[in-house]
Amino acid sequence: MDLIEIGNILSLELIGNKARILAKAVSFGCIVPYGVVVTTEAFNVRKIPVDLHRFLHEKVSVRSSCTLEDLKGTSFAGKYKSFTDVKPCDVSDRIIDVWDSLSDNCEYLDRLGISYSNANMAVIVQKMIYGTSGVTFTADPDTGDECVITYYGNCPCSKIVEGKINPNEAIYTEKDGLKIEGDNKDKLLQVSKECLRLQKLMGYPVDVEWCWDNAMDNFQVLQVRPI
Repeated sequence: MDLIEIGNILSLELIGNKARILAKAVSFGCIVPYGVVVTTEAFNVRKIPVDLHRFLHEKVSVRSSCTLEDLKGTSFAGKYKSFTDVKPCDVSDRIIDVWDSLSDNCEYLDRLGISYSNANMAVIVQKMIYGTSGVTFTADPDTGDECVITYYGNCPCSKIVEGKINPNEAIYTEKDGLKIEGDNKDKLLQVSKECLRLQKLMGYPVDVEWCWDNAMDNFQVLQVRPI
């Protein structure tokens, strides 16, 4: 099985942890952008699935889903390649770039005491969506305090994660409600509560990358990882 649609909760070894957590989010009723997972079976034989072209009608994101990624204590945030606004004709090349980024991090794995042989790479290919996007932490990542902190802007979420813009900030607590810079108060309140719901269902504080899709006017989850 070298290609499956996102939303199927299959083994970590087949689809990687990022895709597996997204599938859990779908099972919890979250909306995620439509897409597919190029599984580790394709990586192991270094062959792009022949049916992939059927899903490529518009720009997509191409992101890593390593079997060691987004685990508690080993997030590997920013270590593997991810791409946005990829044209259909370039998707195969970007998948290969993601595959190659696994071996690029051998030294990092060594520092963690993890053998490269224990790592495998799946790739998530999803429809691009556009709108206000952000990163939400359901606990303070530095202190662990109970509050919801969101950094957001009118740009792809990757620009916020990579520090390429100065985002707006919103902080939500049950006691004080939402304190926000800028507009979108109603949206950010819904985002905060939805991320808290995800935390409860996952069973641990989470770091959620998301986008409020302009076309559908709804909150969509791009990625979930433990804090």
